[in-house]
Amino acid sequence: MRLYQKLVLFMLAAAVGPVAVVGFALLGRAQDELRSRITEQQLSVAVSAAELAARDVEEAVESLTRTASSIRWADLSGDERAGALRLLVGQSRHFVVASVIDSTSGETSLKVSGGPEDLAPFKASLPLAELAKAEPGAVAMSDAYLRVGARASSLAVSVQGGVVAVEFSLRALMERSKDSARSGAGELWFFDAGSGKALAAPSTERLEAPIPARAVEIAKGLKESSKAWREGPRGGVQMAAVAAVAGRPGWFALVVVPEAVALAPIDRMVGTVLGSMGAMLALLLALGFAFTRSLSRRIEVVAEGARALGRGEQNVCVPESGVDEVGDLARVFNAMGSELDVSRKKLERWNEELQQKVEERTRELKAAQAALLEAQKLAAIGQLGAGVAHEINNPLAGILGNTQLLLLDRPEGDRDIAVLKKIETQAKRAKEITANLLRFSQQRQQADFKPVDLNKLVKETLTLVETQVKAEGVELALALAAGLPPVKGDPGHLAQVLLNLVSNARTAMLKAAPKRLTVSTRSEAGKVHLTVSDTGKGIDGKVLPRIFEPFFTTKDVWSNVGLGLSVSFRVVEEHGGRIEVATEVGKGSAFTVELPAVGP
Repeated sequence: MRLYQKLVLFMLAAAVGPVAVVGFALLGRAQDELRSRITEQQLSVAVSAAELAARDVEEAVESLTRTASSIRWADLSGDERAGALRLLVGQSRHFVVASVIDSTSGETSLKVSGGPEDLAPFKASLPLAELAKAEPGAVAMSDAYLRVGARASSLAVSVQGGVVAVEFSLRALMERSKDSARSGAGELWFFDAGSGKALAAPSTERLEAPIPARAVEIAKGLKESSKAWREGPRGGVQMAAVAAVAGRPGWFALVVVPEAVALAPIDRMVGTVLGSMGAMLALLLALGFAFTRSLSRRIEVVAEGARALGRGEQNVCVPESGVDEVGDLARVFNAMGSELDVSRKKLERWNEELQQKVEERTRELKAAQAALLEAQKLAAIGQLGAGVAHEINNPLAGILGNTQLLLLDRPEGDRDIAVLKKIETQAKRAKEITANLLRFSQQRQQADFKPVDLNKLVKETLTLVETQVKAEGVELALALAAGLPPVKGDPGHLAQVLLNLVSNARTAMLKAAPKRLTVSTRSEAGKVHLTVSDTGKGIDGKVLPRIFEPFFTTKDVWSNVGLGLSVSFRVVEEHGGRIEVATEVGKGSAFTVELPAVGP
């Protein structure tokens, strides 16, 4: 969109915008106010209808209970029972059929009806089994069922030796629904949320129409309250309200009014306002076009200079004519061109610095990824090792047991003894291997974390191997940093890591000269470092990534070991640290354990 077009639109917005904003705000407020009043009216109608329905139910229950409980039905003759039932039907305008039912057999001993209604529907819906167990005076009301032109519900009270039941007609609810539709207050429905069926409708023909799913869903979430809402797309929106019928759980009154009908006056006002605004817009478009066209030509000159600068042309300058905003724009543009070279140089320098930081972060991410892969690989190998060990242990136990039994049966000097002893030795060796593999894969003893003085731990641990190390001709040197902060860890587990590293260093120096084992500690940036270095044969770079795998070893003679570094790796990882290796073939290796220091 060209600038002059935008300016025209701005003029239109400046002239028409306030009128439109105020007008539509007032219309929106009026619409909201009208909708609020309709909602309040619907809620009032729904609550009033629900209260009238609750009053009908309450009066019917009270009338049935009072009359039925005051009569000794077991002592009455047939004619007397018929007279009592007629009296009962006459107690309420809602009663249509009355009957005495045996609570044990369910047989109807007598029925009095005000019309041709069949007794079976309301009798079948009564909970006779429950009433038979109840004390006299217990009342039950069934779900509604369809009668000619209306719905009805069975209402029963337990008496001595049976049940007195009446059919409670809902024609009064139908009349209220029809009256509401005729008065224009909206469609009034009564429905049962449990079955989703209408109890009363604005007309007899619509009695079997389904209740809106939204109304049933909202009603199920209510207990003894009311709620209003809107639903449906524009043009088909309905404003509805629902209220619970007290004393009859699951019965609700529903009032529905189409929003298009309720808000028709507001819609007519909107049409009038839109027509007036359209006429004003047409007039302002003609006046604004002439003014903005000349202004856009001057701005196009500055735009062409910007395009030339974007193509890489140097020393671009545009005419600085005029003392208005366009002239100021030309002067600012020329000043910007002179500063662009400086900005370009800064940008190139920033790009170089950014590239260096990206490369540094990339190296850190690769190192973290390698550590994660190592941990995942150890976990997978541990799971595999556990399965293999369990599968091998059973046949090994059989081989070893049978071999030992055969040895017991052979006399001294038997030629098979030597072979059986070899089998026994190899089976024991295989069993030890699977035991080591299980120890690696299974969860180790729960660590007891507490502050640990690493220097003290090193001194105490080395006393266990100092004699053996010196007996092998190895020079043991300590370089422990003073004032070393404590680390949080398990002393036993950390001592195990140190012993594993010292054992590997001794083995690596079997054929080395000179033999020097150095244990050192230091603190740096909140971390404590423990380093074990030797002058042994070193580790080939090709196998360096595998040294923490279970049962992998670089020893010249494999001797049922290979779990030391794997266990050490796991222990250090549990302590929130890491192990780093620096090695050179023929000159030795240095293993550094990094642990977080305990803060003050």
